[in-house]
Amino acid sequence: MKKEIISISGNIAGGKSEICSILADMLCMQVYAASQSFRALSREYNMSLVDFNEYIKEKPEIDKKVEEMEE
Repeated sequence: MKKEIISISGNIAGGKSEICSILADMLCMQVYAASQSFRALSREYNMSLVDFNEYIKEKPEIDKKVEEMEE
């Protein structure tokens, strides 16, 4: 079976979770949100979420950490 994925990105507190929830209901899909993992990692690195988002732009290995946290 082919896995359907919709990716939504945007600014912090920009309403992504609300849109995801609406789409998930309409399309009978599950929501995977990395935001909790990003928040936990920003605390681990002692950075604000805004600073952490800037920091990870040059650190692709952080994405692997997020994926591991979500498994």
